[in-house]
Amino acid sequence: MEDSKPIPVAGNYRTGIRIMSLAPKEVTCRCGHSFITDRDRSWCEKCCEAVYYHEKDKNRHRNNSMYIVGIIIAVVTFLTYVFMELIASPLLSA
Repeated sequence: MEDSKPIPVAGNYRTGIRIMSLAPKEVTCRCGHSFITDRDRSWCEKCCEAVYYHEKDKNRHRNNSMYIVGIIIAVVTFLTYVFMELIASPLLSA
């Protein structure tokens, strides 16, 4: 066997995609705890709250969450409509 360098562990363990790290930056949580991070989102060790590398990422995360909640509400509403029109109405009118 030839000597080979070890393969680096993936930066994102869920997807297996290697993520390039950012330049180390000191960030401060709302609780006042400061720490150095090189990732887009880190968790505060004191209060367990998400702390973002860039402030704009916080707003993007909030918008994505609202979008997902809206999609879930739309799907549940559609399924309720289908149930009422195709299943409940014929059974109750008979």
